Amino acid sequence: MDTPPPNVADFMTPAQLVKKYPVSKSTIYEAARSGALAHYRIAAKRGARGKYLIKLADFIVWLEGNRHDATPSPSSPASSPPVPAEPFSELNPQRLAKAWKG
Repeated sequence: MDTPPPNVADFMTPAQLVKKYPVSKSTIYEAARSGALAHYRIAAKRGARGKYLIKLADFIVWLEGNRHDATPSPSSPASSPPVPAEPFSELNPQRLAKAWKG
């Protein structure tokens, strides 16, 4: 069985992606170079840079793979009651050591 040819509309360049999604071109290129983002690298004539083509579906998969859900941070109980701040005119080494161990 032959695979049907891909639809041209399925492919986007990094420049087209940054117009549609809030991601920088450098982030897209780095993700492609590192292997994190599936892409096609089309060679150009000698001396030219060529072209990156990315399937929109692959871009969405990569984007979702970078999702970080918000997790509430547990509030830590105070280990000791708060001490009212005292004004100071010079550094107190004992107080500093106590605060450091805190």
